[in-house]
Amino acid sequence: MRDVNETSDLLQVYAQGEYKFTDRLEFTFGLHSQYLDMTNDVMVGPRTAISWQFKPNQRFSLAYGLHGQMVPMPILVRLAPDANGDLVRTNGNLSFMKSHHVVLAYDRRFGDNWRLKAEAYYQSLFDLPVDSYSSSYNAVNEGANFIFTERNNLVSKGTGTNQGVGTHHREVPEQGLLHPGYGVPLPVAL
Repeated sequence: MRDVNETSDLLQVYAQGEYKFTDRLEFTFGLHSQYLDMTNDVMVGPRTAISWQFKPNQRFSLAYGLHGQMVPMPILVRLAPDANGDLVRTNGNLSFMKSHHVVLAYDRRFGDNWRLKAEAYYQSLFDLPVDSYSSSYNAVNEGANFIFTERNNLVSKGTGTNQGVGTHHREVPEQGLLHPGYGVPLPVAL
């Protein structure tokens, strides 16, 4: 049952800095923090990247981040009757779903207006909501079709991985213009 009339706040703070070793080598670092008042869950995730522009129009970069995402609200507010028949929240103790992201990218500009970017990525997911008993259920894909299954007493112990490659080429807008440019993404997930 999900007939709930409540509010909840997700507070987020992000700070970022950059250090240029040379005109062609730079280091970016940051912290992203989140707090969900419904569960009193706090998450702090570091972000870091190093970028090397080895030619005027070409760049390699390597990035890492610890990312967190709130469990979808329909899962968090799920109500079910307890032994006395009272409706109680059964999934209210779930933590943020987390993942380690690593991205290796190659970026190349063609002339003044076109850019090609190719990326390879790996994600290690953890603290995903799963059943407390052995099953194949994992809440990471819930809501993709706008439907949520009725699962009670989930625990934040699931894991998973994603990996893939992708390219994107696009027109780079001129400075000061407010058009988004044109692009063609070509992602491949493994």
